[in-house]
Amino acid sequence: MTYLNDILFKESKRPDLLLARSLLSAGASAYRAGLGIRNGLYRSGIRKATRLDVPVISIGNLTVGGTGKTPLVAYIASCLKQEGKKAVIISRGYKGRSRGTLTVSDEKTVLAGPGRAGDEPVLLARKLPGTPVLVNKDRAAAARTACDRFNPDIIILDDAYQHLAVARAADILVIDAANPFGNGHLLPRGTLREPRSAISRADLIIITKANQAGDLTGLQAVIKRYSGSTPVLLADYMPGPVTDLKGQAETEVSALAKRQAFLVSGIAQPGSFKKTAEELRIPICGEIAFSDHHPFTPFDLEDITRSVVEKKADYILTTEKDAVRFPVPEGYRFPLYSLGLDIRLKNGPEELLSILRGKLTGTR
Repeated sequence: MTYLNDILFKESKRPDLLLARSLLSAGASAYRAGLGIRNGLYRSGIRKATRLDVPVISIGNLTVGGTGKTPLVAYIASCLKQEGKKAVIISRGYKGRSRGTLTVSDEKTVLAGPGRAGDEPVLLARKLPGTPVLVNKDRAAAARTACDRFNPDIIILDDAYQHLAVARAADILVIDAANPFGNGHLLPRGTLREPRSAISRADLIIITKANQAGDLTGLQAVIKRYSGSTPVLLADYMPGPVTDLKGQAETEVSALAKRQAFLVSGIAQPGSFKKTAEELRIPICGEIAFSDHHPFTPFDLEDITRSVVEKKADYILTTEKDAVRFPVPEGYRFPLYSLGLDIRLKNGPEELLSILRGKLTGTR
């Protein structure tokens, strides 16, 4: 979408592009008006947010996709678990086909695949054994089910900064240092779900991929303009474990560093994946980037295989999120690996946990 909008707004002399630009601008204006009405209904109390018997943390972003939110959700859930807090993660299950509340994982087993649940909930379920993950577009209904079944200490709402239908103790806003506000315009003209002023609603702001951006002074100034004294933490986007998808076993990245890799991804920002591989000094001889959340098919694998042969690659490397959707047929001749992603807060988890304790207990 970003690429399309760049074309439409730079090549402004063509009549068809002028018309498209006008339509996108009109759509963005209508979208902004709708946001204002909805938010006003919640502020005025005409629309009531569901209040649960346990504290709720929301983690989300202002833009569509690619902020490093999923690794951050996993990181926060892990930190809370180390604090002795039992969390349940609730997601809308984007691109999943399930209806009603689906338990993606309970306290023991991953119970659903990406076709029904969506890729991100399945990835979270795999990364967080023992932490239940549920999906439902009606997140209040899913949260009530979670409370009845699992008796959690905390509910984590994944990708819910704009989901005002559930009251929360803390709103965590994730901002990508490398691409914080897209092209600066609301959907459908840009990739912003809300205007920058929505930053003011956050209780905690985490700037992700801080190590992949340059000077953050300008971004921090923009954030402060809307956030005031709201805490802002910096998080690095770090390479995680490498997994052999055919053997389902972790391996060392050093095993890949002397062989030619062919990159395959279906994420919002494939350039970030490539940059991470380059930082690990993995030789790259080719790549295919599909659209975000692309449902890989056997036909895709045929196209990928032809490219791998043509480029004389030694193996295929994909992201851990794509690995959830990647078909691995029996006896496939090329090695397949996924590269995980982890979050590392600049000052460690202590400040994060202190802020959350304060929000969850009403004191800081």
